[in-house]
Amino acid sequence: MKKIFYIGALSAFLLAACGEDEAKPKEDKPVSAETEQKQEKNPVEEAVKTVIKDDYEIVESDEGLVRINIKDKKIHEGSKSQILKKSGKIFAELSKVESIQSPSIYWFAPLTDQYGNEEMGEVYGIFFDAETFKKVNWDNYEKLDLEAIAPGYKQHESLKD
Repeated sequence: MKKIFYIGALSAFLLAACGEDEAKPKEDKPVSAETEQKQEKNPVEEAVKTVIKDDYEIVESDEGLVRINIKDKKIHEGSKSQILKKSGKIFAELSKVESIQSPSIYWFAPLTDQYGNEEMGEVYGIFFDAETFKKVNWDNYEKLDLEAIAPGYKQHESLKD
C-alpha cells in the first residue's frame, strides 16, 4: 500500500510541476537591434512628424505618389508664409525617401461660410511631379520659392500673406 501511495504522490508532484510551468506567463524576450530594424517605421510618417505634430493623414500609392493632408485649427489670415516654410521642410524630408516620386501637401483649416457655419476646408495645396521633385536641391529648402518651382498649387481666398 505504501508503494502505491509513493507512486501516487510522485505522480501528483510531477503533474503539478509540469502544470506550473505551463501556467507561468512567458517572459518577454529582449528585442535585439536587428529585430527593431525589421520593425521599421513608415519613413513618410517619420518625415512628416519632424514638422507636424498634430492631425495629419498620409495617403500613399505603390507608384511613388504621396498625399499629405494636414488639419491645422490654428491657421489664420497671414499664415501663408508659415505654411510654405513647413511645407518646404516636409518636402525636404520626403526627398530623402527613395520611394517618393510625386508628393503633395494639402492644408486644411476652419473656414466659415456666409451663414456663419464653420467646418474644416482646404486652404492651401501644393504638389510636385516626379521630374521637378528630383531636380530641386532640397538641402536649400529654406531659400526656395515653392510656388515658383512647383508645377501646381492652389490657395483659398481666405488665406492671405
